[in-house]
Amino acid sequence: MRQVDVIVPVYNVEKYLKRCLESLINQTLSSEKYRVLLVDDGSTDGSPTICQKYADENPNLVEYLPKANGGLSDARNYGLQHVDASYVLFIDSDDYVESGMLERMLEKTLQRPKEGCGMQFLLAVSGQNGKRRRDGI
Repeated sequence: MRQVDVIVPVYNVEKYLKRCLESLINQTLSSEKYRVLLVDDGSTDGSPTICQKYADENPNLVEYLPKANGGLSDARNYGLQHVDASYVLFIDSDDYVESGMLERMLEKTLQRPKEGCGMQFLLAVSGQNGKRRRDGI
């Protein structure tokens, strides 16, 4: 049974979209437990082609939902109309996630189902060499 639907609103992000989608389809969580809903909000660049390609190549994991442009909130709400999993996660199409993120979030959520699970992101750049540190969940 699918437990998580990940809604990804898409609008003219062809430059970033592949990295986002690769991070979502390569999760450690079993692909039977989640689905990625790509809500294309009327993109005019190459984003629709990328979305369709990923949906075609991953038919049991990725669903492509094109719609007329209505803005970010409208795209998220449209995605919510197609949810049938127990939990929903929104990921912006210009972001990417670590491979174990969905599995860890689901585990934390199931441990405390009344509280749910949130995440935060921290990117710290310091020093001359620009070393980066990322923290989450």
